[in-house]
Amino acid sequence: MQIIWRDSADPAVYEEARIGRVFNHRRPRRYPLAVVKATRAEDVVKAIKLAAEKKCRVAVRSGGHSWAAWSVRDESILIDLGNYKHLEVDPEKRIARASPSMTGREVNGKLVQEYGLMFPGGHCPDVGLGGFLLQGGMGWNCRGWGWACERVKGVDVVTANGEILHCNQHQNADLYWAARGAGPGFPAVVTDYHLDLMTYPEKGFRSSAYLYTLDQYYEAFRWIISITPGFDRDTEIVAVGLYPEGRDEICLFILLVTMKSTVEEAEKALAPAHQSRPEGAIEEWFCQEDSLENQYVKQANASPEKHRYCAENAYIENNADVPKVLEEAFTTLPHRKAFALWYAMNPCSQRQLPDMALSMQSDHYFALYTVWEEENDDVRCQQWVRDVMKKVERKSVGAYLGDSDFQERKTRYWADSNGRRLMDIRRKWDPTENALLKINDACTGPNPRIAGVVCIAVDRNGDPIFSHTSGSTKLGGSQPMDFNSVFWLASCTKLLTGIASMQLVEQGKLSLDDAEQLHQIAPELRELKVLQKNESGGFSLVDQEKYITLRMLLTHTSGFSYAMNSFELCEWSQPVGLDDFSGRRDDILYRPLVFQPGTGVQYGVGIDWVGVVIERVAKISLEDYFQRFIFNPLEINNTSFFPSPDMISRLAYLHHRGPDGSLTVVDHILRYPLLSSQYDPRNSFCMGGCGCFGTAPDYATILAVLLNNGKSPKTHARLLRPETVEEMFTDQIPEFPLFHNEFVPSAKPSLANARPVIPKPGNPSDGWGLTFALSHDVSPTGRPMRSAWWEGLANVHWFVDRENGVAMILAAQVMPDGDFEVTRLYHEVEEEIYASLGLKPLCG
Repeated sequence: MQIIWRDSADPAVYEEARIGRVFNHRRPRRYPLAVVKATRAEDVVKAIKLAAEKKCRVAVRSGGHSWAAWSVRDESILIDLGNYKHLEVDPEKRIARASPSMTGREVNGKLVQEYGLMFPGGHCPDVGLGGFLLQGGMGWNCRGWGWACERVKGVDVVTANGEILHCNQHQNADLYWAARGAGPGFPAVVTDYHLDLMTYPEKGFRSSAYLYTLDQYYEAFRWIISITPGFDRDTEIVAVGLYPEGRDEICLFILLVTMKSTVEEAEKALAPAHQSRPEGAIEEWFCQEDSLENQYVKQANASPEKHRYCAENAYIENNADVPKVLEEAFTTLPHRKAFALWYAMNPCSQRQLPDMALSMQSDHYFALYTVWEEENDDVRCQQWVRDVMKKVERKSVGAYLGDSDFQERKTRYWADSNGRRLMDIRRKWDPTENALLKINDACTGPNPRIAGVVCIAVDRNGDPIFSHTSGSTKLGGSQPMDFNSVFWLASCTKLLTGIASMQLVEQGKLSLDDAEQLHQIAPELRELKVLQKNESGGFSLVDQEKYITLRMLLTHTSGFSYAMNSFELCEWSQPVGLDDFSGRRDDILYRPLVFQPGTGVQYGVGIDWVGVVIERVAKISLEDYFQRFIFNPLEINNTSFFPSPDMISRLAYLHHRGPDGSLTVVDHILRYPLLSSQYDPRNSFCMGGCGCFGTAPDYATILAVLLNNGKSPKTHARLLRPETVEEMFTDQIPEFPLFHNEFVPSAKPSLANARPVIPKPGNPSDGWGLTFALSHDVSPTGRPMRSAWWEGLANVHWFVDRENGVAMILAAQVMPDGDFEVTRLYHEVEEEIYASLGLKPLCG
């Protein structure tokens, strides 16, 4: 078993392993952790166990022909089955056992020549059995002979836990059900197919064809559709919009391939079409001798190697005016190598399918195969496909997995009941995969709900339980979101400032409750006034009745507020206003309090003051303190108040969601630290409440420290004592519970949504630890009491569950705060993580 590691292999060797067998030369910018070249089933077992050891996903490549290059996934162990090839045939029983990387041409080459048998595999000769059959298999004469996966009598698989199983209708029947139509979501790796074969119709393999100019587009197209329902069932019928060889105009090509026992039967089968065809064909032939090999040659010429592809498809409504629906697709091809296909499915589409995952079909299958050679044509050709499909999908009932790309368009691939059943099977056999699907669903397609997301869940060892990236750093952009993407962490910075302050508490340099000490360090705090409404409707500034402590600053009971959370503060500061994220000291620190210290709770800039206190006690900037006493001991180097040019080059774009739910790219709110030419480490303000930028893996490393009572499970550096962590996870203000469903309006709706975004049953309350919220009850997702959680303004969410040893960060860059789509996704992924750990039962 050969393993090619991304970080240690020769770059050329790795690149060849990564994409050398990817048919589509529009190659993805996704990078597996390693490529395992398997030659037997035991290698697959080892590869799956390797993935489990590395806490990463498994991807599988059989033939490499998927248009979307599904096998190439970031941070995965890619199992390449290209060298795992075998075909065993029992001609008497007409059964074959074949490995997934065997192509249709390889299988039928042996079956036809040695046994006079065939298997109705893929039309393109170099399509592997693996992906083709998992997607259902729209093979030779699907309209008459049914789906190729119906001829799969059993599969041998390796499960997510490395177990080898045989699956058929009697053994592991749920996996057998899923293997026939689940597509790339099949929750195991197929190592062998057991196939039911059929007799090869050598003498009666014949074809007729008719080529029409577009002047006869409607007449010819409607003719072939009209004769299909009652046509001979051993005949495959297609209509293709293409540029014929030697012609400079798009034409309509109609092909009928019949597969009968004798020439006479073939002539009889094809005669009704020939006798009823519209006059005026510019080329035609009738009942011409043909063969499977000849068809393979033609298919290979139509889909040449080393080209760029964008494929799309749709099942068209049975009663639709198909020629009208497909007119643009068939008559405006963007490149002379591109073609559009109508594939007759009747009568297969009119019968009850067997009990299997595959469940989507109609009388009319339509596919676009947009083919070109130069990268410069990418945008033009892909946009043409999108424009065509926007119109076609109005009359579509769903799509076939085999010609689909989930990142381009969302549609139905299964009947609703089959889709739910498939998700249940996936959850049973590969639990964390559902979380991945939910993230992909939110971040892909022409109109993603979220531009991009990075999600990492870790255990007490700091190892990933789940990790995934999806989407792009910019809506509609080409740079994929990945684990190196940099986010504005916003209020997730508060946890870091809390850790730093508690380090100084441990050292006796700070006290949580000594107001006099805090006055000595930051005398300005006592000079701040409390804002009050007066009888005339204006505002008065009054003295503090009780002085502020460090504990008050860390628990938001000091009286400080963000302007976005306080209508009074906004009104008082207008018309100039207060900018919570200007990066200026005067704007942030020297604002009045909105209530007397210790008499209430208001989320605000108190922890920015904690950062100032740390700087004055430690006599270094907060940036330097974090680097020296938090980041360096944990060996993380992608988090900072002032991002380096390299970090800025990896910065995710900020997006704003409008009232209609649409996303637009907007400027980053906290801009000052990003203008590196203005950064002066001696004078620049480190905003301890919201100023850090960083990556999700860095933050997950910090969360793992809390899971381990203050000690890094990787570097073994101790940041905090266990008793200090326990104090941080203790409800500091039980007299001020945070009721989840309490309506909290937003003073600045462009920055924050009114709360609650997603109400919880029973209006549960949360508590407040030192810089973060604490759950008082078991969450609907399965997260237990006393788990910690919080979020940053741009919808970066995290939680720490010390009881079960689980922590997670889900990072996006969407405004306003409390975005419904990100919040919902965060809860869904959290629920799937707990389900995968057996900590939360899920129902279908």
